[in-house]
Amino acid sequence: MEIMLNRDTVKVFLDVAHKDDDINNRLIAIESLTYMPLFSDVWRELASVAIKFLENLPISYPNYRHAICVCASIPVKSIRELLSTIARDFAHPFSLICAIELARRG
Repeated sequence: MEIMLNRDTVKVFLDVAHKDDDINNRLIAIESLTYMPLFSDVWRELASVAIKFLENLPISYPNYRHAICVCASIPVKSIRELLSTIARDFAHPFSLICAIELARRG
């Protein structure tokens, strides 16, 4: 039997991912959560946080590519749709990376 983590268990990570002033801390919290066995409602909340994170992340951020890779590993339709939108925007400098990461994850 696999143990699943609920929101209360991972609240600290979600809070950092959502509210921390340091972009790097937010990305680390999002990435950490992607390695955990989460209940579906927590995955959806993480996707919502990740969407806001990516939408506000400057393209000049040195780890933008890594942020895309991390977000592509979140198994929720809403984040995949955002990455798909970026992938179809050929003017976006990370269009190809989004397409590749989405293809890698199926």
